[in-house]
Amino acid sequence: MPTSAVISIDGSTNDWVDVAPVPVTASCATPPCDGLLPIAVTVVSTGTDEASELFVRFDLSGGGEALRDEPTLRAVVRMAASPMRPATRGIDRLVLQTTTTLYEKNGFATTGPDDIFAAAWTSDGLEAAVADSWLTFQGIAQLAIVIERQTGDTWSAIAMTEPMPVCWAYLDAATERACEVSP
Repeated sequence: MPTSAVISIDGSTNDWVDVAPVPVTASCATPPCDGLLPIAVTVVSTGTDEASELFVRFDLSGGGEALRDEPTLRAVVRMAASPMRPATRGIDRLVLQTTTTLYEKNGFATTGPDDIFAAAWTSDGLEAAVADSWLTFQGIAQLAIVIERQTGDTWSAIAMTEPMPVCWAYLDAATERACEVSP
């Protein structure tokens, strides 16, 4: 993977062509999951210092249309603290539902400047970016993709990947085994 890339969060996948996706296995917790299983995750950063952004793209088995057009489904990029950074805790979630993008820190919806996070549907899934200054995890986290379904007022995970270690900043302080996917 390149150590830096120029990625635009605009729904086009053309700027991801030089970044190798990582095949993932997703589980279906609550069927039906037809077309909703994440099959590949791609991670890249804009650099190796504290000013880096984390870029994530994932492909779904049925393409992005299944989520984009269904208001009772949403995609979540879930980032949790890494054991490599024992001083950090918590869970951040970037949520994209039809045309709405939300960001949650430890279960609370948050807002920030427009350039802190972004997400867009692609033809085969989703692409997203989060500024390192917004993340709690000092450049290393456990990343998982979760697909949720709404029943009444409750959102429940129906399909998810196993958490995978990713790095996007402070790479000079990370050991090689800290990151399964490094930029």
